[in-house]
Amino acid sequence: MHEAGASAQDWREALMCRPHEARLAITAAQATRAEDRKFMITCGRDLEAVALVLPHAWDVMVEVQASPEVLRTPAWQQITQHHGGDLELRLPVLVSEFLPCDDLLQQLVGSRCRVTLFHGGIRTAAGVAALAAVAASAGLDIRLETPLDLSALRGKYYYLDVYPLVTDTAVSAVPLPDTPPPRLTVLGWTAGCWEAVAQTVQAYAPSSKRYEAIKLSRRELSPDEVRRLLALLHEAGIRTSDAGATRSDIDGLGWRRLRICDDL
Repeated sequence: MHEAGASAQDWREALMCRPHEARLAITAAQATRAEDRKFMITCGRDLEAVALVLPHAWDVMVEVQASPEVLRTPAWQQITQHHGGDLELRLPVLVSEFLPCDDLLQQLVGSRCRVTLFHGGIRTAAGVAALAAVAASAGLDIRLETPLDLSALRGKYYYLDVYPLVTDTAVSAVPLPDTPPPRLTVLGWTAGCWEAVAQTVQAYAPSSKRYEAIKLSRRELSPDEVRRLLALLHEAGIRTSDAGATRSDIDGLGWRRLRICDDL
């Protein structure tokens, strides 16, 4: 294989055929370190291969782009036991089904992994605590099914994007950390519920009441509803990082962005 110019992926595939051959695992680890400089997991086969190689390259970054279900195997537990480098978890966020990964985060507690990027759904306070325990200067994109207190993440991220479902009933405030200002994208609302959108934005507002940005995943608001929504949030003291007059526009993804400034 050396003479044929085998790639790191080739070595990992060969190892899957002979999983107990230590020399092959070491060669695959060396090739991965030199060529890819990270392990990429997109499916169960990737997961099994990385679990075999990682003990020989424990400090190489691991990047996951897969469903949480792919990781619910003994191979993932082996990875969390051996890995001592940066970990990027790019799990589904903007899909129709809510896919929590609290159990996977809890498996990382006590490990040597450093989560430097997280995209995923969190359902429980225990999941938040687990992420706070392993995140380090991380980029965080968190989808929520119900309101959760994320204050434990203060000081753990360089950006925080939160994707909550619209709150159509009265809930206690769950202020997001305020430094740096978080971004909020409200999901799951329908035409005519602008007041529920306003309630959701206020429920998550940081103590400073300042967001980096506020977006709505859908744009079915009449001009009058947009005006009333902006006026209500402005009166409540909500602000975004935008300059100029308070306004709303549609971004490149087709989402509505609320720009709430001092000037109404």
